[in-house]
Amino acid sequence: MLKNILSVIAGIMVAFMLIAGIEMISHQIYSLPKDIDPKDPKVMKDFMSHIPMGALFMIILAYTVGSFGGGLITGLIASEKRTQMGITTGVVLLILGISNLIMIPHPLWFSIASILLYVPAAYAGVLLSFKLKP
Repeated sequence: MLKNILSVIAGIMVAFMLIAGIEMISHQIYSLPKDIDPKDPKVMKDFMSHIPMGALFMIILAYTVGSFGGGLITGLIASEKRTQMGITTGVVLLILGISNLIMIPHPLWFSIASILLYVPAAYAGVLLSFKLKP
C-alpha cells in the first residue's frame, strides 16, 4: 500500500519536472514582456487573450508529456493495481490543471484540450510500464 502511494507521489513529481522543463523551453521561445506582472490576474488575463498559438501548443505538449511520464513512473513503481495508481496520478494532475485554468483564464479550446488529456496520457504511460516491467 505504501509503495503504491509513493508511486503516485513520484509520478506527480516527475510530471511536474517534465512540465516545468518543457515550459522553461517555451518561455525561452515565447518570453513574457518585461512590463508584465505575472502575479496580477487582470494583466495575465489580458496577456492570455493575446498569447501566441505556438506558446499554447507548447503548454499542451508539456501537460501531455508530463502526464505520460507521471503515469509511466507510477506504473513502474507501483507494486499492485498499477493501472489504478496511474489513473490516480492522472486525476491528481487533472485537478491541479483545473485549478490552474480557474486561476489564469485560458482560451476555451485550450481548457477543453488540457482537461481531456491528463488522464488518457497518464494511462498511456501506465500501459508502457507494463511493457517495460511485465
